[in-house]
Amino acid sequence: MNIGFLVLDVNIQNTKHEKILKSINELCKIRPYDNIVLFNNKFERVDLDHKYYILHMSQAKYFKGLLFIFDVRTAMLTKTFATPSRQLFFVDKPDWGEKTDIPYTFWKDIYMNKHFEIIAENKELSELCELCWKKPIAEISDFDTQGINNVIQKLQ
Repeated sequence: MNIGFLVLDVNIQNTKHEKILKSINELCKIRPYDNIVLFNNKFERVDLDHKYYILHMSQAKYFKGLLFIFDVRTAMLTKTFATPSRQLFFVDKPDWGEKTDIPYTFWKDIYMNKHFEIIAENKELSELCELCWKKPIAEISDFDTQGINNVIQKLQ
């Protein structure tokens, strides 16, 4: 199976990126026969023990498989990608509630997009997404490896 993760501007100081990279490495151990790829545009973190492929973000457009995304900026970039079999949008905060100056149609184009499946970080956020947009397919606390694997198995 092809599993991709699109993380823009991987940074040394960002704890969220650190958790994501750690989970990807652990997923590679659990699923050794899958093609696991990290797509990004800038990689400032030294990860000497990575077990995944690293490709430029422009290659994600042609990736045939599951594509995990982690923020609104990335969702805006990938919402027109037709090749990924599914795009899984990990939501860890209600962006639409924090940025109230942005019009509803902007948020609707992301959260109601037919190409995206939502994964919420916790039960409260899951209920909020279901109330405002659509029901998330899963809840994964801190983007842990076992939660990712469960979602992948559910979608196979």
